Amino acid sequence: MRRINWWRVVLGGLAAGVLCNVSGITLAHFFMRAEVDAVMKRLNLTFGLDVALLHVSMRLALGLAAVWLYAAIRPRFGPGPRTACVAGIVLWLFTYCFALAGMWSYHIFASRLLLIAAVWGLAEVLLCALLGGGLYREA
Repeated sequence: MRRINWWRVVLGGLAAGVLCNVSGITLAHFFMRAEVDAVMKRLNLTFGLDVALLHVSMRLALGLAAVWLYAAIRPRFGPGPRTACVAGIVLWLFTYCFALAGMWSYHIFASRLLLIAAVWGLAEVLLCALLGGGLYREA
């Protein structure tokens, strides 16, 4: 079994993370802006630079995780888009689904908005895994 090419994990992960950030900003600030603002006001929360940096960092980490997972399962599943989609779905289940289920259980967002976020998140993670997986090459 070959070793993971960490340089390519970082390269693909950063590209995937940038795509993930663009997607997240698009969803939160353009499509769900009013709803997000209403929840922030209801919970008496503010969105400052510290929160923005945390979100950007988390989304970069998500991109890196997608490509690392792709590289880790590639020997078993083979290279290609199918393996990238498997990595994306697994990552989505362990990130988005858990987080959104928690928000749903506390009634932070309306169910409709959580469903939109879940579907958007699945598409987002799949595209990120496909991009990052496409850039990944074995050592």
